[in-house]
Amino acid sequence: MKSLLFACIFALVSYSSAVAGIKDLTILHINDFHASFLPHKMYAIKDRPMGGGASALSGYLAHYRQDNNALFFLAGDIFQGSVIDILTKGEAVLEVVNELKPDVMCLGNHEFDFGVGRYRTLQPKMKFPVIAANGFERANSRLLATSSHYIVQKNGIRILVIGLVTDLLNTSGSLGKELYITDYYKHVARIAKGNKDVDLTVLLTHIGFNEDKELAEQLKAEDGVDLIIGGHSHTVLKEPVVVNNVPIFHAGANTDYLGRIELKVDTDTNRLASYNGSLLPVLDGKYPADPKVVGIVKKYNQMASEKMDIEISQLHQPLLHPSRTEETELGNFACDVLLDYFKVDLAFQNSGGLRKPIPLEVKLRHVLETFPFGNTFVKFKMTGKQLKLLLENNANSANGDWYQMPKTLSYKFDSRKPNGRRVVSIKFKGKEIRDSQMFTAVTNNYVWRKGATYLGQETAGLIANGGYEAVLDLDKNIYIDYLKTHKGNMPDFSISRRIVDIGR
Repeated sequence: MKSLLFACIFALVSYSSAVAGIKDLTILHINDFHASFLPHKMYAIKDRPMGGGASALSGYLAHYRQDNNALFFLAGDIFQGSVIDILTKGEAVLEVVNELKPDVMCLGNHEFDFGVGRYRTLQPKMKFPVIAANGFERANSRLLATSSHYIVQKNGIRILVIGLVTDLLNTSGSLGKELYITDYYKHVARIAKGNKDVDLTVLLTHIGFNEDKELAEQLKAEDGVDLIIGGHSHTVLKEPVVVNNVPIFHAGANTDYLGRIELKVDTDTNRLASYNGSLLPVLDGKYPADPKVVGIVKKYNQMASEKMDIEISQLHQPLLHPSRTEETELGNFACDVLLDYFKVDLAFQNSGGLRKPIPLEVKLRHVLETFPFGNTFVKFKMTGKQLKLLLENNANSANGDWYQMPKTLSYKFDSRKPNGRRVVSIKFKGKEIRDSQMFTAVTNNYVWRKGATYLGQETAGLIANGGYEAVLDLDKNIYIDYLKTHKGNMPDFSISRRIVDIGR
């Protein structure tokens, strides 16, 4: 009997010890904030309620931070996307984000939209850790971020957070002369090796969903990475995607969603015992907003309204852009306006360059927020064979930023086929194209600089068709003029099967 009693007591103590090692942690996360000051219609949700915006987000954060075991992570790109941001060059965004109080943020590429110098001016005003292990200033090899990683403690759990920023900055025009981005994995392995005394390791990235999956494939057991929280591609993951036993979390963009990850961490064995991830639509008015955030937004919105809330046109339909990997009304508008302006056969617009939908009553602010980068254009010629390379690149399974198509062009592809052999039909003005057929075309200077990334080929082959012409007219001015002149006589930009996947 004594031995049985002893065995029971021993088992109870062992069980209690095991349970004591399991601790709760909640990580709240967003990515690609993009100067999201104001609420907007949530087109992806039934009945299109108003949602998003800094004020609504502050209410959600306050509500879910009542869980004392909660942290708030921000996966890059707080700047660019609002007239307010353009007018204040990041100052207003920083004031709002400081009040949202992220526990840590990783750098995004849009942190440098106002230049490296402006970023360095704003950096001391950031009241939160900013991390990225792989971004450096070219002049002195100094880290662009505050540090490469950050260790935060919550509920007795030591959490190592490693930051990574996209290497697309290496090819971002003049920025490539001021900074450089290096390999993702080598920094993860190095930092993880030097920080073994932690209970949980998180990669907080701004490299894109496909790149997160590729990185997860590279991870080894000794790296100890438990999860990836990412951004950049504006991917909406309503539940995590697991690659190589590593769950990956993304929360869309523009404060449409707040990600919530509930974790149980075994601090005795330093491992993730369980997790549950979800996305919470940020609905306007659901929770009381932080008065300080409301005050900041009101102050800057009044300032911007005096200059930007001038109606310039009206539409028959809102120009929506819910995804970067499908035909959209806004994409059709963007391409068709360029056809009209440049009098060419083809016009291409990258989906990632279209930042916000345009509503029925168009104000100056809407155009500036949709086309915030001040892109210019390049006219060139391409053969039917080169056009097919471009469209095969568009249909590639790894491409998360499709070209939108003009009304003169339509193509079909089969996503069940291998990459490079997916396009099954290309029609120009309703007729199948020929390889030798020559087309005049236009795209923006950002895409032209990136060559193979968007065009599926180097620009040298296109230039060989008869050179190219750089046109310095700003995109926003072209679209503003078009909207003004077509007020009351606007063409139809509805979805018209310009891009069709027959494999779905």
